[in-house]
Amino acid sequence: MGMDGRATPVRPRDVLRGSDASSSGMPALAVQWVEPNRFPVGWSLTSHRHDRTHELVLVVSGRLRTTVDGVTRIAEPGDAVLHVSGRAHAESTVGGRPLETLYASWWVGTGADPSAWEWQRPDASGRIAAAMRWASEAFAEGTPAGVDAASGLITAALHELAQSIGGADAELVRRVRAYVLPRLAQALTLDELARAASLSRRHFVRRFTIAAGSSPMRWLRALRLDAGRHLLATTDRTVEAVGQEVGFPDRFHFSRAMSQRSGRPPSAWRTS
Repeated sequence: MGMDGRATPVRPRDVLRGSDASSSGMPALAVQWVEPNRFPVGWSLTSHRHDRTHELVLVVSGRLRTTVDGVTRIAEPGDAVLHVSGRAHAESTVGGRPLETLYASWWVGTGADPSAWEWQRPDASGRIAAAMRWASEAFAEGTPAGVDAASGLITAALHELAQSIGGADAELVRRVRAYVLPRLAQALTLDELARAASLSRRHFVRRFTIAAGSSPMRWLRALRLDAGRHLLATTDRTVEAVGQEVGFPDRFHFSRAMSQRSGRPPSAWRTS
C-alpha cells in the first residue's frame, strides 16, 4: 500500500502478465464466483466447509474473525483469508462496523494447490485487492469472456499471495511436504516430521502450526485425504487400495475420515 494507506494501482498489462498460467508456474484456474460482499454488525456463520471449491476473502473494511482447527484470528482491512476445500471454518464480524469484503471461489483441481499455505496474510502491496476488485467487475459481466478474465485475475491474486508466503516458515512447510508425499502409505509420527524439519518436537509444532494454520498431524491427515480424493477421481484403483496408498489401514477408517472431512464418502468422489 502507499503512504496514504491506499492500494497500489495495478496496470492491466502487469496483472494479465501475472495471470498467464504458463509464466507463473500455476495450472489454469477455473473461477466459480467473484463478488464484493457486505455483512451487518453481529453477522456470523457457524463452522462449515466447502467440498469442491477453495475460497479467498479480502477484508476491505470492518474486521473479520475466523476460526480454523481451533485457531482464531482477526483479519483487519487489507488482510487476505484463504479457505481451503474441506477445511472447516467459522466466521463472524468483530466490533461495531459492518464488514465489507471481496470474495472469490474457484474449483478444486484448478489453479495452484493452496493446501499448505498459511490461511491468513496481509495484502501488503495492495495487488490482491486490485486484482480481486477487477475480477469481480469482469465476472459481473456474465459473459464467457468475463469469466475467463476473472479466472486470470484471480490467478494473479493467488500468485501475489504465494509470493507473500515466503521466508523460513513457508520453507519449513515445503520441506515437510516434500518429505511426506512419497511416504503417505507409511504410519508417520510427529517425531519423524520434526526430524525431517531438523527441529525439536516442541519447536517444530509451534513453528509449523503458525506457518500452515494447522497442527502438523491435522495437516498430515488433510494431506492424506486430499491425495486420496485425487486418486479416486483420476484412477480406477479400488477404494481400499487408495486408502492404503495414502496411509489408512482399511476401507472403514478411510471412508469415515473422508466423510468427516468432506461430507461425502469415497464412493461419491469416485462417482463425481
